[in-house]
Amino acid sequence: MKILFATLFYVSFGQFAFCQKIDTRLLENYSESYLIALQNENVKDYNLLVYAIDNACYTTQAPTGKSSDISQKIIWSGNEDPNFLDINREFGIVLENFNQYILIEGTDKMLVVKSKFVLENELTNKK
Repeated sequence: MKILFATLFYVSFGQFAFCQKIDTRLLENYSESYLIALQNENVKDYNLLVYAIDNACYTTQAPTGKSSDISQKIIWSGNEDPNFLDINREFGIVLENFNQYILIEGTDKMLVVKSKFVLENELTNKK
């Protein structure tokens, strides 16, 4: 009986000891089970996702003069730059292997979504 109790105690304690904290901001877009699996199977991708929340997007002046190749447009009425979770949830924009440029309708600005490569490089150099 003592062996059974001790085994159950160590198994239960072991689960809590190895659990990592999930960034709660991600729970608006992703399920808890997906995030736990991502942490356990590919912590690099999880860390990239957390870093992308605040660092993947910025707005800048849209190109003027010559016609632009930018065809994708969004309507963004917020005063602040959207974070990655905002644009993912509202417009379905995901991280790609290339930078994405999206015109913001009704303004002279565009939204830039950095590529996975750029974000990984920033994250690596940040450490």
